[in-house]
Amino acid sequence: MPATRKAATFQSNISGLTDNTIAFRRLVSELVAAKVDIIVTAGTPAALAVKQKPTTMPLVMVAVGDPVGTGLVQNLAHPGAISRD
Repeated sequence: MPATRKAATFQSNISGLTDNTIAFRRLVSELVAAKVDIIVTAGTPAALAVKQKPTTMPLVMVAVGDPVGTGLVQNLAHPGAISRD
């Protein structure tokens, strides 16, 4: 019997926000309310906005300076989950 595949949908939300904490927080709230499967960010301010919002959604972050020092992850060897202190 052939394996059944679930249809996948991909939607992207690309915004030109740069270091606008209020706008980042608003966008993260919208993504959490929409119950997206994953959040992908570029840059430390965007990743920090996700960290500040209580969610269990996975975060993929790129172009983040010092993720341990900023508190985004506990360590680089096993980043696993976002540190939500």
